Amino acid sequence: MEVGRGRERRIRGAGRRGGGVGRGGRVALPYCDFHQEEGHTTATCPEFLEIREARGAGRQDPPARIVEVQREEVEDRCENRVDVGTRGGIRVIHGGVGIEATHKGSLQTMFRRGVASTSLAPPPEEKIIFSSVDMPDYEDLFCDALVIQTAVENFTISRILVDNGSSVNVIFKKAFDEMSVEGKRVLASDGPFFSFSGERKEVEGGVGLHVRLGGISRNCKFVIVDAPSSYNAIFGRPLISAFRCVPSSFHQCLKFNNGGVQVRIRGDPKVARQCYVTTVNTVSWLPEAEELEREMAEQEGGVGEEETSPTEAMEVDEVGEEELEPEEARAGWERTGLEPAEEVIEMEVHTRAGQVQRVRVSGGLSLEDQEWMRACIQSNVDIFAWSAADMSGIDASVACHRLNLDPRTRPIRQKMRVIATKLEEPIREEVKKLLEAGFISEIQYPGWISNVVMVKKGGGKWRMCIDFSLLNKSCPKDCYPLPRIDALVDSAVGFSLMSFLDAFSGYYQIRMHPPDVKDVSFITREGCFSYKMMLFGLKNAGATYQRMMDRVFRDQREKNLEVYVDDLMVKSKCLESHLRDLEETFATLRRFKMRLNPLKCVFGASRGKFLGHLLTPAGVEPNPDKLKAVLDLESPRNAKEVQRLTGKLAGLSRFLSRSGDRCSSFFKVLRGNQVFEWTIECEEAFQVLKRQLSRAPLLQSPKEGEDLALYLGVGVEAVSSVLVREEGKKQLPIYYVSRILKKAELRYPILEKLAYALVVSARKLRPYFQAHSIKVVTDHPLRKVFEGVEHSGRLAKWSIELSEFDVSFVPRLSIKAQAVADFLADYVTEAEEEEPRS
Repeated sequence: MEVGRGRERRIRGAGRRGGGVGRGGRVALPYCDFHQEEGHTTATCPEFLEIREARGAGRQDPPARIVEVQREEVEDRCENRVDVGTRGGIRVIHGGVGIEATHKGSLQTMFRRGVASTSLAPPPEEKIIFSSVDMPDYEDLFCDALVIQTAVENFTISRILVDNGSSVNVIFKKAFDEMSVEGKRVLASDGPFFSFSGERKEVEGGVGLHVRLGGISRNCKFVIVDAPSSYNAIFGRPLISAFRCVPSSFHQCLKFNNGGVQVRIRGDPKVARQCYVTTVNTVSWLPEAEELEREMAEQEGGVGEEETSPTEAMEVDEVGEEELEPEEARAGWERTGLEPAEEVIEMEVHTRAGQVQRVRVSGGLSLEDQEWMRACIQSNVDIFAWSAADMSGIDASVACHRLNLDPRTRPIRQKMRVIATKLEEPIREEVKKLLEAGFISEIQYPGWISNVVMVKKGGGKWRMCIDFSLLNKSCPKDCYPLPRIDALVDSAVGFSLMSFLDAFSGYYQIRMHPPDVKDVSFITREGCFSYKMMLFGLKNAGATYQRMMDRVFRDQREKNLEVYVDDLMVKSKCLESHLRDLEETFATLRRFKMRLNPLKCVFGASRGKFLGHLLTPAGVEPNPDKLKAVLDLESPRNAKEVQRLTGKLAGLSRFLSRSGDRCSSFFKVLRGNQVFEWTIECEEAFQVLKRQLSRAPLLQSPKEGEDLALYLGVGVEAVSSVLVREEGKKQLPIYYVSRILKKAELRYPILEKLAYALVVSARKLRPYFQAHSIKVVTDHPLRKVFEGVEHSGRLAKWSIELSEFDVSFVPRLSIKAQAVADFLADYVTEAEEEEPRS
């Protein structure tokens, strides 16, 4: 980088006055604004005077030997120049020179061409216009870089940065090696280039590559750089000039003319943003090239052989512009973590009272399928509640919530707490709504009395809650089992259509047992009120609701419907069967007088959020909301923020490879009563976790009767495993397990740590071990450890614990999945280091 070289000798304003003395006694040499160099003044410059005389005489064309400088701007600048003393100037910031300009003589020649270049005639006028039509369909503009995909030497290269601030075209060595271009001679380069910060970057050499944009092919020179980067290549000013194109990062496209037709090459803001995030995170904490290369190798769609010509894929529209859309299906980038749920549209239905209401249907359905879905909903419009008045409540014979208080327990009647004046009006309004809906009634002689707690919501509103903590302590626990979330998620995978249903004021549809109504009372300035319906916050309310849902949908559960408390999902393989399944579900809801909330139901989606996961036909992804909650977190500043971080990670542990090793530094901070210190080790682990979550893997669900493989890993402070299923030559991850070792466990020999990793996996993944044959893939003699005659106490216990499962041991062969390879990569050296100590 060259910043203001040689400008300390010149002082602003010396151009017109000639020589003089500047600040500090420095000699101010004559300076010409036209040529922007020292040696003579603008007033005595013959070329500038000739241009001015030509314009005064009415000649349209200036002297032919001077065409580069924008004359009007230069002349205005010369005439209106202000004499201001300066400390110096910044004239140019660049990232290097072209590959041909590596010698001193070449540099001087290039500089002379830039000062006064000549041409016989100006190029023909070609207008390139950008308008709002060119804007991307992307609402959240983030000043994204322009990143495109195009063909280079008949290879489709993605993640190409268009950078008019780069004076060279760059192709990174990893991408160039993957292209395996034969017959291309790599020329040696005698000099480096310089980044914006002035950092010296050595180049591997230069090479000429054919680049195709919009049907035009140009042979452009590239420098090969062996450095970590989230991009595969950089198109700099030489390539931009070769194609005479104009890039616009604001419009996320570049344009150029091709035979009178304006060609538009679109960028991809999603890929640009992902490259930006990867670069920032990686450069900040892991600058090593190997780390970044391994990270980018996991992303698919980087370099691949081109199957069809980009020219064949182009279509010319009526306005004469050709448009190349970026490839939509990028498996490596589409699952970046921050992807929203499927788009929904609202469709009108008519209620029994003749009112027009709206329901939400997936926008991914065809127009015909959307009409079929709307007709199905219209024929069952009575099962929706548009207000509390439309809800009759479930019959008490089906479900009724009981407190089961011991009659010998003396009720506690709390006195009304002091309430801020500004909260009295929100409480009064909420009580009025509950009275009008029939959920509460005024009571004169209550049993237990609880106080109101106001919780602030978004938008400045308030939610009224009741503090039943004292009442709940006197209620026995209802041990009715809740379904396993993992089992429900696995059984919901692989269906092309899903409808997500939500009950209208779900808990309020179940009545309280009449003798218990007096005990669910609360006190306000308006008086004492008691709930007639079950409400959220009561002990065992979830168990009561789950018992009711299991009874209502007994014939549909695990067939075409999954239910977890108040989360309900109908699943089907095709539209025809989905409509039948919805009809069956609606009939069940009608029979038991349950009502749905149309504002929260989505019908006919191919992907959606369910129990903290994002379900797709291809597999299971983490909930984008949970991912965003972690990715948006700043580095913890105290122990409470670390606890908040570990709590958020607990809900994503299934998707985290080696989470125990990665999170061990967090738990060290929380141990004992030591002073909080967020170390560099913690920060590095935090950034690695963020990067791992930003590319969370797509998990699969096992099929009935198939064998599953288990890979074990032993780290310094944790043991981990990954359960995978094999489909042909593919290895698809199902579940990641990890556990941090305690003090005594840290001293286990390496073989016992591996055995313990197997036991931990069997405990955590017990349903999978019971339903499938498990093949433990390892190069260690674990079979002999468990089959040996002489066992220590813990090995004998573990052997008995594993004996109920069908577990076999097989040697490790080739690794077919990147997720498994990454899981095992970091354990090789650790295991080798740990072995001698055992």
